Amino acid sequence: LKTPIDEPREYVLAQRGMNALANARSFAPKRISIPRSSRSYRTHDLALSDFTVSIDLHVRSLEQAQLIDELSLIHRSPRLDVRSHRGWPVSFSHDGETLEHWVKPDRFIGIKFHDRPDNQNARYFAIEIDRGTMPLEANNLQKASILRKLLTYQATHQNDVLKDLFVIPHAYTLFLTTGPRRRDNMVKLAQTTVTDDRAAKAMLFAVQPPAPTVCNHIDVSSIGWINGRGEEMRLPL
Repeated sequence: LKTPIDEPREYVLAQRGMNALANARSFAPKRISIPRSSRSYRTHDLALSDFTVSIDLHVRSLEQAQLIDELSLIHRSPRLDVRSHRGWPVSFSHDGETLEHWVKPDRFIGIKFHDRPDNQNARYFAIEIDRGTMPLEANNLQKASILRKLLTYQATHQNDVLKDLFVIPHAYTLFLTTGPRRRDNMVKLAQTTVTDDRAAKAMLFAVQPPAPTVCNHIDVSSIGWINGRGEEMRLPL
């Protein structure tokens, strides 16, 4: 992709690369179109890729663990609309306003542990990358905001949506943002608006870690996670 001359090069997966992955049975076949995204969206996508690669590298460092990719999870659902949207529908109310909304995480993945008992051998994560541009609150739920994201994930937990659609009994939502102040403001918003305790404790907030390299990656389980109740914790694996 075109980048300023003094900045690192950026790359996007094209069709031949996708075909190679499909032929190697690493991913299901998929048609690829080269995006013409704005610089801000590209920064978001690169941050998402960096964190996903960090998780993948961490999983590879563990014994008897394997990453479950998003397509495998989404295609567990028998519903065509869920598979085409690559997300799930929820309905919720807030301050007298009701909204029906499709939840579409930036990434939806799982980790399977082969040395654990059945029904206790997987962890699931919806990943949300925040670059500090989305408002914490908007004047109505029709507009994108961090508040709306929190409410949609609360509804997901309260209504057991993932269990019904994907046979996933519990999942964590990981919010990665740009700095400690933004993270803490998101946590404070969750503390005041997320009323369901189970949902709040399943929402984990952290500062985006450094980009991984071939020789070095961070332990994603210990980068300073804070849940929606303001409690510090490690990433549950």
